[in-house]
Amino acid sequence: GGDGEPNYFTDLELYKRHATLRDFAETGAAAAVAARLMESRTATFLYDQLFVKHASNAYARNASTPWHADGSYWAVRGKQIASVAIALDDHDAP
Repeated sequence: GGDGEPNYFTDLELYKRHATLRDFAETGAAAAVAARLMESRTATFLYDQLFVKHASNAYARNASTPWHADGSYWAVRGKQIASVAIALDDHDAP
């Protein structure tokens, strides 16, 4: 849509290429919170996916991402399954 620029960019399995992301996924606060919400001592990391909506693209900037359930896309079953989404915005460095 919009002005010919891509509406968004996506990438998978960044943890395989970026040690900092791997460390965050496996031992960061999000893993601990997911385990606690599932009433489990641990959480096992499945995969990561990055979505970037380009702010310079008016269509992407104004588009909302509707509520959805990721579970139907995963080849896992069980009741202790959590998905963590972290929204980040650009900011000017001080």
